[in-house]
Amino acid sequence: MGQTIGAVVAESRDMARQAAAAVNVTYDELPAIITIDVSSVQRCHSLIIIMIMIMMMMIMIMIMIMIMIMIIIMFLALGTYTPEGIK
Repeated sequence: MGQTIGAVVAESRDMARQAAAAVNVTYDELPAIITIDVSSVQRCHSLIIIMIMIMMMMIMIMIMIMIMIMIIIMFLALGTYTPEGIK
């Protein structure tokens, strides 16, 4: 038989059969993956992109923490920061 590729909804069985008969399906032939290397490389590229994105997020978080620390140090150096808050 094969795999289901579509569905027809109609008000009667005859209308459904006519609609199904009018369906024309075409397929594009794609190259087959015949080695493990090709599929592994494709998965590897996806993993590399995910790893780069995670590293970028970590770097951004580190930069934000460093900026917050610098702001606190600046307030401490100016004497405007006290345990009660900023003067």
